[in-house]
Amino acid sequence: MSFRKICIGIALLIIPASARCVDFRSFQRGDEEISVSLGRGGNHRIPESAKDRFQFDSARLRYAWFTSPSVQGMLDLDYTWTSDGSWGQSLSGTVGVRRFVWRRNGEGLSVGAHFGLSRMRQPSSELGTRTNFVEQLGVSYHYSVDDDNALSVEYRFSHVSNGGIRLPNVGINASLISVGYSWFK
Repeated sequence: MSFRKICIGIALLIIPASARCVDFRSFQRGDEEISVSLGRGGNHRIPESAKDRFQFDSARLRYAWFTSPSVQGMLDLDYTWTSDGSWGQSLSGTVGVRRFVWRRNGEGLSVGAHFGLSRMRQPSSELGTRTNFVEQLGVSYHYSVDDDNALSVEYRFSHVSNGGIRLPNVGINASLISVGYSWFK
């Protein structure tokens, strides 16, 4: 089943919603979010010495807590796999912070940053190690489907490298678009 069909199926299941919605302006310190998302991405040839070009899919589980009405701390667990099997799968754990920069009753726009570790099943030609550092920057749009749940679309730019621990360390720079579903409490 293709990624597009999965996303359309999820959207069709949860879009028929009531008139009540998540009020992105009313979060308080201690409120929590659990979300799941599926995404598709590809690497960039930046720097120019990057040889491999590949596409990948990603599944993410997130736990987030509000530290203020507009700021969240986050713990993410990502499972990523390449479409062509070029480097197999990886598992990443990151911590991050997200700030809602625009909010109105049923919608929100946020920016975030993450840092963590990734473990690849097998090393890529750009990285000399299977365990690497991950840095990510992202922007997300959130749309409420009822008073405790929301859909989101997110763009993330990621950099993966081993920090110069072992050569080669060209690094992997990639972009990812994902669709997610969140439960707030």
